[in-house]
Amino acid sequence: MELSHESDSALDNWEGEFMANSLVTLVAAIHLAAMIAEIFFWPLVAKRVAGFDGALIVKTRALGFNQGLYNGFLSAGLFLTFGVQDIAIRTDAQTFFLACVVAAGVVGYISFKKLSLLLGQAGIAVIAIWAVLGTQ
Repeated sequence: MELSHESDSALDNWEGEFMANSLVTLVAAIHLAAMIAEIFFWPLVAKRVAGFDGALIVKTRALGFNQGLYNGFLSAGLFLTFGVQDIAIRTDAQTFFLACVVAAGVVGYISFKKLSLLLGQAGIAVIAIWAVLGTQ
């Protein structure tokens, strides 16, 4: 049985959507994990990521909570896009939240000089944007 060109196109579109949805889910999950870490395990995060010492960790606890909350909003926004039925609106929403993640990753890199923030946040989000826009 031979597949028509139309069937190949539908399969490619399904594969593209699966890849885009997987990448959006990955970015959302990373930010959910970051939220949990920053809100509940700030001393560990502050020491490992920013190199803060004991006194500075205590002084920046509220900042860590705030930072974690922002990561939670990014994660929630990305997860909520999966409930949007209109594909154009979902694409716009996903692109917006992913662009926010890119901005956060770039600022994180500039602030802490950690390449992992640039690649782990901004890099994955850029690839996710490419995948999301590629499904249109």
